[in-house]
Amino acid sequence: MRRTSLLALIATAILVVAGLGISLGLGAPDPALAERSALGALGALLLSAVLVSSSSALPEPLGAPRPRGEPNPKDGSGPGSGADQHADQATRLARHLRFAAAAAGDFHQLVRPRLQQIATEVLQSSEPGRAGRSATELLGPDLYRLVDPEVAPPEDRLAPGVALGQVEALVERLEQLGASR
Repeated sequence: MRRTSLLALIATAILVVAGLGISLGLGAPDPALAERSALGALGALLLSAVLVSSSSALPEPLGAPRPRGEPNPKDGSGPGSGADQHADQATRLARHLRFAAAAAGDFHQLVRPRLQQIATEVLQSSEPGRAGRSATELLGPDLYRLVDPEVAPPEDRLAPGVALGQVEALVERLEQLGASR
C-alpha cells in the first residue's frame, strides 16, 4: 500500500507541475499567483510524501488485514504466539467473569456454556464410585444450578449476575471430582 500511495503522490506532483507549465505558457492573468499556488500544492505533496513514507513506523490499526504469509500471533501461527494466545484467553475469561457477576444475562451467555462443557467432561468420567450418581448429587443442588442445561435464560438479563464466589466454588468442586479420576 505504501508503494501505491507514493506512486499516486508522484503522479499528482507531475500533474501540478504540468498544470503550472501550461498556465504560464498560455499567459495566465497573474503568473505570480499561479507560481505561488503551484508551490503550495507541491509543498502539500511533499508533506504527504513524508507522512506516507514514515507511516511504516506506525503500528498497524486494529483489525487491519495482514499481508499473505505474515505470521499472526492470535491464530497461533507466529513465533511466541502460545503465550499471547493464553494471555488473550485469560483476559477474555476475566472480562466475562466480571460481566457475569454484574448481569445475569452475561453469565448465561458468556460463562455458563464454558462451565457446562467443563462439567460435562469431568462428570462423564469413568470413575467406578460415581456410577449411578447424578450430577446434582455430585455437585450439590446449588452448584448444579449453575450448569443445569434445563435452566432457561433469565427474564431480566440486567438483573444481578452470579457471584464470583459461586463460580469459584463450582470450579473447586469440579477440580476435586477431576482429581479423583
